[in-house]
Amino acid sequence: MFNLNLVDLETNTTNTTNTSVILIGDSGNDTLSGGSQDDTLKGRAGDDRLNGRGGNDRLEGEEDSDVLNGGEGNDTLIGGSGNDVLTGGPGPSFGLSLFEVKQRSNKRELAT
Repeated sequence: MFNLNLVDLETNTTNTTNTSVILIGDSGNDTLSGGSQDDTLKGRAGDDRLNGRGGNDRLEGEEDSDVLNGGEGNDTLIGGSGNDVLTGGPGPSFGLSLFEVKQRSNKRELAT
């Protein structure tokens, strides 16, 4: 069960404590931090910093260059487009960053 916390993102920063939350950023450079429960954090556009902290969290950077820190627990980190930094923390974590393959003549370039 998730509890929804409504947050004024005008300050671009929010933190939670002992409740499971779903936090969704906006087009700015947001800093979203979960608590000790299983949280879902989505950065959307902008260069975001997502901190899962404790619990089994799902962090999605989505657009632009993001920093995702899972913290303790079994976390899922999804970077999205941009140059993302994914750090799982202690405990098993799964991370995925999107990339594309560009073909130039007989050579292939990997771009993240």
